[in-house]
Amino acid sequence: MDGDSGDTGRATPSPWSHPVLRAAAWGLAFCLAGELGVRLSLPDRPLSLVAPSAGVAVLWFSLSTRRTVPYDVAVLAVVGPVLSARLGLPDALVVFGVLISLAQVGTFVLLMRRWRRDLVPFGGTRREWGLADLGAFLAAAVLSALVVAALSTGSQALAGLPSGDLAAFLVRWGRISSTIVAVASLGLLVAARGWGPGGRSWARLEPARTAEAVALVATTAALYAVCFGWREDLPLSFVLLIGTVWAGIRFSPVAAAAHGLLTGALAVGFTLTGHGVFASAIADPAQRAVVAQLFVLITSMTGLSLSIARAQLARAERLAASRLQLIDQVLREVDDGIVVVRADGEVLVMNPAGRRLMGLAEDLEHVVPAETFLLYEADGSRVTTERAPYLRALRGERVAGEELELRREDGSVLRYLRTDAELLPALDPEAAPRVLVTYHDVTADRLRQDALATFAGHVAHDLRNPLAVVEAWNEILEESFQAGEAVSADEGAAITRRIGGAAVRMRDFIQALLDYTIARDRELKREPVDLVAVASDVAEARSQPVAGAPVPAIRIVGAGCALADAQLLRMVLDNLVANAVKYVAPGVRPDVLVLVEQSHGQVEIRVTDNGIGIPPEHRDRVFSAFHRVAVHAAEGSGLGLGISQRIVERHGGSIAVEDSRVGTVVRVTLPHALPRRALPVHVSYPTGAAPQPA
Repeated sequence: MDGDSGDTGRATPSPWSHPVLRAAAWGLAFCLAGELGVRLSLPDRPLSLVAPSAGVAVLWFSLSTRRTVPYDVAVLAVVGPVLSARLGLPDALVVFGVLISLAQVGTFVLLMRRWRRDLVPFGGTRREWGLADLGAFLAAAVLSALVVAALSTGSQALAGLPSGDLAAFLVRWGRISSTIVAVASLGLLVAARGWGPGGRSWARLEPARTAEAVALVATTAALYAVCFGWREDLPLSFVLLIGTVWAGIRFSPVAAAAHGLLTGALAVGFTLTGHGVFASAIADPAQRAVVAQLFVLITSMTGLSLSIARAQLARAERLAASRLQLIDQVLREVDDGIVVVRADGEVLVMNPAGRRLMGLAEDLEHVVPAETFLLYEADGSRVTTERAPYLRALRGERVAGEELELRREDGSVLRYLRTDAELLPALDPEAAPRVLVTYHDVTADRLRQDALATFAGHVAHDLRNPLAVVEAWNEILEESFQAGEAVSADEGAAITRRIGGAAVRMRDFIQALLDYTIARDRELKREPVDLVAVASDVAEARSQPVAGAPVPAIRIVGAGCALADAQLLRMVLDNLVANAVKYVAPGVRPDVLVLVEQSHGQVEIRVTDNGIGIPPEHRDRVFSAFHRVAVHAAEGSGLGLGISQRIVERHGGSIAVEDSRVGTVVRVTLPHALPRRALPVHVSYPTGAAPQPA
């Protein structure tokens, strides 16, 4: 019985899904099967030689749900006594017969739900049977038949009926077991295929398969005609297994179960009518029926075992093929090199990454001497064949995380490889040992480490200089105070001015480091940004008078709107304008032009100045961190253009230094956005100042 509440197992509603109609239909099938048993009962005692109703009852209640069980029990309580009365049982046993039928189906369903709870329709969703499922089914069928045979025989023995002896018990046990196997197996296999959501439709047989099925039916019919008709006097029953084996190894479990049911019905029918080897060799009708039905049990289980084993093997082969395909796909997609080498040097597996990392044009069938590759260990020594990772693993050494260098012919490092090698567990004691070697490309990590070391060196250097200034002037003040010397106001002001200047340089440098990190890691908050408005804000801040320096003239011309992060974009413009104002010849008034134009889905910013310029050989390198063109009074952090490049490229734009006859021209392109308001076309700073020609 299905443990679900309601009929949720049905894929599509139908009139027969109503519990009353369903119970009535199953009750009718139970009556017809029971009537067949009544007609084939012994004339002198209430003992049926076949029990098709037992198989129908087991199938009926196996497909029941919590919603339908009350209706099913009610219908069984009505039709069960009718069949018992037809057999000629006393009234007391007629009522007791319903309880015996419920005990039979209850035993079978409870055992199957306990042993195969994951199987359809016993509470699970698994539809394919395996040999273990078939074994559980057979055990449940035999045990439930044993319960029925014991209860029926015992009750009839207590009632003093002749059908209460040991012979009747064996007949009942044999006929109920074989009937459940033949009838219920077919029904449960059909239900498992199409029961509930996810049930599969029945595929149409191909012509060749149809022809084979017709040949199987014809051959089976011929064999049964020979054994139960033409030469029934000869012990030829073993040839009947030809059809059983054919159905088992060539057709599905459903087809094998159907073949077993039909051939079993033929064997029992012929035997009960006095034909065939069982009828000719056994005189007692009850014994004939038992032997014939045991024959049905054996042939049905043989065909089902072969077919289920074949289907199970086919599923295992498909699963193995899919897993092999998955493993092959993983090996192709993984970035690490994976190589499996046998002890004799044969390369069993080499993925594309392994081939690429080692610089090979094609897979190796056999390992080559390590000297073939320009591989070097961390200490600079070349890897020899004796030091090859796979041979070391074979010798029992631990090779884990060792870094190797693969070099070019000129001695430069092509890539750094972190290498692991381990001996694989033996699948077969007689098989040669195998070693798994993996290569992980750590070139990018090494470059980042080197860049970080360089970065740390620059930071230490650029912070050490202003700290040295602070330390030196602090030492002078300390010595003066210890000696009791007075420090004049002018001297103190000069000292504190120098200390303050060093502190400002450290503050600006630390801010530049923070900006460098923000430019790389901060999440972009894109919005339409008025470039003229941002440039105007920057120009106003950079046009403030500085003691001893001419006031810069900054012009902003054009209009444009970019889809960008406003704060980061302001950082870019501030860096460019600050460099333009800062890097001029002594005594020259900075003259800066910020030109904004838009076209073809982009907006372009050109910052032109009249400064000292950037030599052509430095124009690409100025975007590297800490790169400075020259050392002069206005020395900066060397991070500004690198920060600007990071920000612009994260926005999908570009930045470059262009050729210029005088000064420097930096061009920036960014994605264009529609403005939110009308944009100005010309702004000058300081306000009212006449710009100097570049």
